[in-house]
Amino acid sequence: MIVPTIVLGELYDGFAMGNRAQANLRELEAFLRLPGRKIEPVPERVAERYGSLLRALRALGMPVPTNDVWIAAISMETGSRIISKDAHFSRTPGVLTVPVDAT
Repeated sequence: MIVPTIVLGELYDGFAMGNRAQANLRELEAFLRLPGRKIEPVPERVAERYGSLLRALRALGMPVPTNDVWIAAISMETGSRIISKDAHFSRTPGVLTVPVDAT
């Protein structure tokens, strides 16, 4: 399972604003230690894909949060599926998703 550095940034931000920051950090650290977890940095080829994807989404009139465009670009570059409740991922051309119950 790939965990993009952008996702880590979003998690750290969300944890800092919540009232369970330390517990959430411990859970995240335990999750990242599980076998098969890989933190994925943002190489230049992903930045190029980000730019192309952002232009394509604008042309389609599909506004997507900036960090999610980065996550989609990493997913496309690595051939990974995105696990998320955010519906815009499933509407983003070239992105593979794993259905998640939104409830």
